[in-house]
Amino acid sequence: MERMSLNIDDVERWQCAIVQKIEECTVEKEQGYSFEIENFLPQDLYDRMVGIWPPVSELQTLSEAGLAVKRTARENAVTEARKVAKITDLIARGPAEEALIWKVLASLFSGAEVVGAFYRKMQPFIAEERPEIYPVKAMHSEVLVQTDLDGFLLGPHLDAPKKVLSMLLYCPVNAENAALGTSVFRPRASFLEKNPGYRNNFIGKYHDLSDFDVVRTAKYIPNNLFGFIVGNRMFHGIAQIKNKNVLRRNVMWNIYHD
Repeated sequence: MERMSLNIDDVERWQCAIVQKIEECTVEKEQGYSFEIENFLPQDLYDRMVGIWPPVSELQTLSEAGLAVKRTARENAVTEARKVAKITDLIARGPAEEALIWKVLASLFSGAEVVGAFYRKMQPFIAEERPEIYPVKAMHSEVLVQTDLDGFLLGPHLDAPKKVLSMLLYCPVNAENAALGTSVFRPRASFLEKNPGYRNNFIGKYHDLSDFDVVRTAKYIPNNLFGFIVGNRMFHGIAQIKNKNVLRRNVMWNIYHD
């Protein structure tokens, strides 16, 4: 890797470029509110990040990282094909030049300027989708670096209500597997009949794909950010990886309300 060198001007330039991308993005109203931002990170920053992407051997399963949720044995088996590292752990364990890159990324993803830009952009949609938490008084970010392996699958589900925004920055080595992005789903009548009260408590399980229609699928291409406002309509999931040569790399970036 090229020796890391940057100064405050680099970080300020990156921050301004990211904020501008957020301000200019289009929010789609399809089963809730979602968005895609292509070329989200400035290219030089993105290149630095993917150049130090941790090998699978240095990542943990969700259980090992203490992030597993109690689900069925079958669900746990497929989700254990996701390997993760908290960005704070990547900073802590170095080496120093790589740690500096992760530290800069963590500061951008968690900084008031970037988080504030998202809130300003999404404010009217949060007010509509999550009136019980609006206006949001305080927010914080959590970031995971992830690589999904052969067999990984997430059926249609809803994220926990403690989140305001859920986002994935896709980091594949090329654009050959663009169809592996996150899908947004619309429940069919069969699901509504079986789950009449799901809107009242949307800490949900992974549901049967046969009860849903695909509304849209985000493009799994380099430096594409997909995100949505977390609510009780935003069913989403990921098609199963069925190729041992595919490593589905992404940064999971969640913004929570305090």
